[in-house]
Amino acid sequence: MIKTTGNVKCIGRDSESAKIAENIKKGTDTLLVSPHYWGKSGIMENALELFRRNGRQEYENCIICKINLRKRRSSEEIRQRIDIQLHRQAGPAYSSVKEEYSSEELQNGIFTALFRCCEKTGKRCLIILYEIQNILRNSGHAPIAKEILKNISSHNTMTTFLITADSCRDVEETFAIPKSPLKSHGETIRLKKIEDIVWIDYIRTRFSSSGKSISSELCRYIIDISDRHPYFIQLTTEEIWYHTRAFCSREIIDDTIEIMTEQFSLHYIVTTESLTDAQINFLKAFISGEKALTSASVMKKYGITSSPALNRARLSLLDKSVLVRHCGETGFVDPFYKYWLKNKFFV
Repeated sequence: MIKTTGNVKCIGRDSESAKIAENIKKGTDTLLVSPHYWGKSGIMENALELFRRNGRQEYENCIICKINLRKRRSSEEIRQRIDIQLHRQAGPAYSSVKEEYSSEELQNGIFTALFRCCEKTGKRCLIILYEIQNILRNSGHAPIAKEILKNISSHNTMTTFLITADSCRDVEETFAIPKSPLKSHGETIRLKKIEDIVWIDYIRTRFSSSGKSISSELCRYIIDISDRHPYFIQLTTEEIWYHTRAFCSREIIDDTIEIMTEQFSLHYIVTTESLTDAQINFLKAFISGEKALTSASVMKKYGITSSPALNRARLSLLDKSVLVRHCGETGFVDPFYKYWLKNKFFV
């Protein structure tokens, strides 16, 4: 197995990083899925570093191509950026191979020249696709998405794909068994929430390193408010640390949360104004902790007209990235929006 050491870029994610590093070594395609801002890119970078440390010769025998799909560019721009990346990573060998193909052949096969380059040089190719959901969601990117998925499905033995994706319906439908392009040659890793004990240690260490202190109980309070979201736990911790002189208190935390919520309030107002009454009513019921959302009494209480209307509202909120469903649980993409709705909007 790949040996692993701690890395602050991936708090509590050593096992996932080591697993992906092992998959790189074995040539196993890997899809890493989680809600937005859970640290997928950091995990991939950490896995690459582990792979490099544990097999320098294997690493140097790889052509590594990192393709950022975060911004929804046109398909042509995506092609151009991929080509630029391949030129940078594969060098003169890639340029030489490209001359063997017509422009039409290259247009119909985005990785055609790269695969040929690997055959001629005897090198492996490692293609990292960041945020693939951005081309799956946009119908204008359907041709290039189909082409990329076809390459993943073909399982070229000289090529390994590492893919990150936000949890969403497009990703779940595309990579659902048995039609998943990964099929039997790949692995899907769904990140789980990091255990509270890891975050408590992180928060207390952050405070103690500068001569400040915070109790474990207050750490749990921060974790609860942040809904165990890695980005928001770290953001909130930094803000509370800044407002603490020596000893952190519940009052300092509450005041800091109020300040942060106020900073985000304009965005939250705009988001809420874009929602329908049915979607707002659903959120109110959801935040209130109602378990039987489809019961007649609950729907009447929150002004939901029918079960189909409730389901449409839920799906719309998922598509709008207000809510996210991951590992069988539904939650808010932004836990502070939940806090704002509960304590400012629905009061």
